[in-house]
Amino acid sequence: KTKVKINYNNTIYNFSVNLIGKFQLENLHHAILLSVSSGLKIKQILKVVEKLKPIKGRLNIFKKNNKIICLDYAHTADGLEKVILTLKNHFNKNVNIVFGCGGNRDKGKRTKMGKIVKKLCKKIIITNDNPRYENPIEINKQIYNSIKRGKIISNRKTAINQGIKNLADNEVLLIAGKGHENYQIIKDKKISFSDYEEIKKNL
Repeated sequence: KTKVKINYNNTIYNFSVNLIGKFQLENLHHAILLSVSSGLKIKQILKVVEKLKPIKGRLNIFKKNNKIICLDYAHTADGLEKVILTLKNHFNKNVNIVFGCGGNRDKGKRTKMGKIVKKLCKKIIITNDNPRYENPIEINKQIYNSIKRGKIISNRKTAINQGIKNLADNEVLLIAGKGHENYQIIKDKKISFSDYEEIKKNL
C-alpha cells in the first residue's frame, strides 16, 4: 500500500491505496480531479479509491515468508526503468530481475534494456519471452552482451523458479515483460504459460 495525503478546498484527506509508484499515483490524482469535475463528492470518491486494485500484470506485488516479488509487463526500456526505480524507492531494497525480449520486434531495445538492467539491478536472469520466429538463444545472447553479467536460463519456468529461490531478505524480484499474458509465442504457436501462476506455485 501507499499512504496518500491530499489537500482539497483547504481540507486535508489521508488515505491508503493498493498501488505503488509515482506514475500510478499521478494517474490516480488525475482520476480524482476528473471525478470531482464530473460532480462527484470528494468523500464518495475516496471511499472507492481505497478499494482500488492494480490491473493484472502492472506492478502486482506478491509477498510470502519475507520474499517480495513484483510482476509487471514492462517491455520497453522506459517502462522497465520506471518499474525498477519504483521498486527501489518503495521497498528500499536491491532489485533482482528475470526478463527477456520478444522476437521479430524492435531489436534495438535489447541493448537499451540490458544497459538499464546492468545499472539498476543486482541479480540478473535473462530468459525467453515470446521468441516468435527468431532463435531465442540469439536473442538472449544479444541482451547478455550489453550486460556481461548474470545468467541466461532460457526456460522461463526454471528462470522464475531460480529467481524466487535465490531471493534474499534485502532484495525484491521483478519478473518483467509478459505480465498478464498466459502464453508464450514460439514460431506460430501460442504455448500455455503464465508468469502469474508460476509465481504463485513457487510461493
